[in-house]
Amino acid sequence: MVRPRLSTLAARFALVACASASAATAAGPLRVAVAANFRAAFGTVSAGFEEPIEATYGSSGLLYAQITQGRPFDVFLSADRLRPLKLVEQGRAEGAAVYAR
Repeated sequence: MVRPRLSTLAARFALVACASASAATAAGPLRVAVAANFRAAFGTVSAGFEEPIEATYGSSGLLYAQITQGRPFDVFLSADRLRPLKLVEQGRAEGAAVYAR
């Protein structure tokens, strides 16, 4: 279940919503796993949001491994299409979409 406030961010990017978000509390920050090559762009965009955002940067493979091992993220911005699709197939994400080309 994706927290309702994701809709604001979804209007600006296509996202992979992680299934672990259902365990998140509504009061906590939006937890976003961001591929390292998107760090500068995400930093600029996320600065425009009023709500707190907790970004974790790393390789898509490392972030994928953390998600499969249970680390809770609300959103995963991957540098490839394969890993988000695997998360959806495994039931660990609610959907995948391309956010940049």
